Amino acid sequence: MKKIFSTMKERWKAQMPIFFQWIMGIGTSVAAIALAIQMSLTSGGATIPEWWETIYPYLIGIGAGMTATAKFTQKH
Repeated sequence: MKKIFSTMKERWKAQMPIFFQWIMGIGTSVAAIALAIQMSLTSGGATIPEWWETIYPYLIGIGAGMTATAKFTQKH
């Protein structure tokens, strides 16, 4: 188990290939924009559409997953 965490730490700190830097940026942007929209709808007291309530968790989850996966890649 210690070796797994050591490998994860090493990969997290390693330099990423350019392609995965783009993936990380896109994933982070998708999640951040979805969060900003949700917060503005909630704070403004707007009626949140049903379609938005359905896709919002997926936008956050997919963006976070893309970012985490890209971060674990390393340049050789």
